[in-house]
Amino acid sequence: MRAIYKLATGSYVTLVKVAALFNPKANLWVAGRKSFKEDSKSVKVDKPLIWFHCASLGEFEQGKPVMESFKSRHPDWLLLVTFFSPSGYEIQKDFELADFVYYLPIESKGNIKLFIDKFKPKIAVFVKYEFWYDYMDALYKKRIPLVFISASFRTDQIFFKFYGKWFLKQLQKVEMFFVQNELSKKLLENHGISKVEISGDTRFDRVLNTVKMNEEIAFLDGFKDNHKVLIFGSAWQEETEFALKLIEKLPPNWKVIFAPHEINSQKISRFISDCSKVCVKFTDLDKSKGSQSKVLVLNTVGHLARMYKYTDVAFVGGGFDDGIHNILEPLAFGVPVFFGKNHYGFDEAQEAMNRGIGFEVNNYEQFESKVLSFMLANSDLDEVQSACTTYIINGSGATNKISKLLNKLGQIISCQIC
Repeated sequence: MRAIYKLATGSYVTLVKVAALFNPKANLWVAGRKSFKEDSKSVKVDKPLIWFHCASLGEFEQGKPVMESFKSRHPDWLLLVTFFSPSGYEIQKDFELADFVYYLPIESKGNIKLFIDKFKPKIAVFVKYEFWYDYMDALYKKRIPLVFISASFRTDQIFFKFYGKWFLKQLQKVEMFFVQNELSKKLLENHGISKVEISGDTRFDRVLNTVKMNEEIAFLDGFKDNHKVLIFGSAWQEETEFALKLIEKLPPNWKVIFAPHEINSQKISRFISDCSKVCVKFTDLDKSKGSQSKVLVLNTVGHLARMYKYTDVAFVGGGFDDGIHNILEPLAFGVPVFFGKNHYGFDEAQEAMNRGIGFEVNNYEQFESKVLSFMLANSDLDEVQSACTTYIINGSGATNKISKLLNKLGQIISCQIC
């Protein structure tokens, strides 16, 4: 079975290399990994180092609160952050807290040896689903403790199948699993893994901190101008079409913020051209234009999470494509959230639906019916907004639980070095 794993990962790399010939994102994936060997020649590691690996931007958001906590307690340690996907690396390659940010090198014996010998991590932290057999094996053989955070397990994963025992044995070598829920804990314990603790999802702490910082965005109050606001956050093509249709039927006391998944000037210009209402780009926003405009189009990176503060209802994109984006960000600001049907594996989506603060939609007609009922019934909206805030507050605290172990490991290792 391990041979099949190697064949599958090798085939994936080959397919991406072929795709890189005509796909910009795939090209970034390939080019970023080519540069590692050359760049690493200048790397100097003269202090203890902790390594965080994240698949993409969403996992980075889960890891960031823990990185911040660890660095605050161990400022003398170096921080290495790696990404599997360009959508994480390209946005966070200049992450100010990190000493090193790289793509995760392709999984091969040579790459892994070069990587670990170069950085010499004292602790490794993998976020959520990042199960790389050969990296895990190399860390174990080097006696480098590996900790998984915000992990989530399901019965259909390979580890829990009769043919997945070879990989399950690798999980048994992990120092600690911090999991999101009781099901994950029971699955691991039922398969002989006892180093498990339910911590919850660190993103709750992340989004709650965004709320506490209470950062203002210039002219957003002027745009809102005593109106209610519906935001389309991280909108893909399907959500873009939803937005254009709904804008035509907006009640007079509502406005829209449209934030595309990809900041592309041509697509943004096309959206503005197709929109039936007066639009203003975020970079052109001022007091006069904001109050006169019915639709605000976000054309910058890094503002979306704070924009939810100015909104009343959200539609978070991705649910008709690769999977929903972060719905906890609007919920933290007391904003009920709509999303598409592709949310399998996102525990927060199911929990939000159970609590009546998250709403799955399968088509535009269903979305229009549900969201217009919110827009025309303010009393119901107020009640749901209160439930959103309660959910986020009750879900916080994962960072502290995880940090206790990492800080303890850090202290032990620091003492050993001294």
